Amino acid sequence: MLRTDALLIYRPDIKHNLTFVFRGKRWTVYTILLAILVFIGTHAISHMVHVQYRDILVPGGYVVGCLLCWSSISNYFTSKVLEFNPTLKRVQYQASSLFGKTEWDKDFAEYIQVRLWRPERASFIVIVLRLRDGEEIPLGTSEAGIFGVDKARTIAKHIAEILNVPMIEERTVLH
Repeated sequence: MLRTDALLIYRPDIKHNLTFVFRGKRWTVYTILLAILVFIGTHAISHMVHVQYRDILVPGGYVVGCLLCWSSISNYFTSKVLEFNPTLKRVQYQASSLFGKTEWDKDFAEYIQVRLWRPERASFIVIVLRLRDGEEIPLGTSEAGIFGVDKARTIAKHIAEILNVPMIEERTVLH
């Protein structure tokens, strides 16, 4: 089952381990800027006389703006780190948010493959770690995924070498 949380982003050379993180502070800035734009647009629409569906757009705009503000607050306090530790032969995961903390630690032997794929018709590429229990963990090099095929291959091969598992590159990557 593919996890639906945000992509964990490659962060090079932290303690010589391979590390991926969720950039919550960066997403805070993105969502707060979007919230401000929505509030400004909603305020402008509320003062226009000849706007069709104004009675629906104005309350809807304020609701969307408030949801974006909540998302900003949540992202600010969210931290996720996935670290490959070749010395211990373990993958360590730590996540914390407003709602609690999650940690797990899995042996390299629990991973069965590294998959490089392009989801459906998306323009980006994703690296997916597959575990024996069916879980799949998405990784990337930007918030949208990976834009360069060569960079994706390099990182995926490196992860596969560390975990000592095969790397599968699906045909969708080259199309």
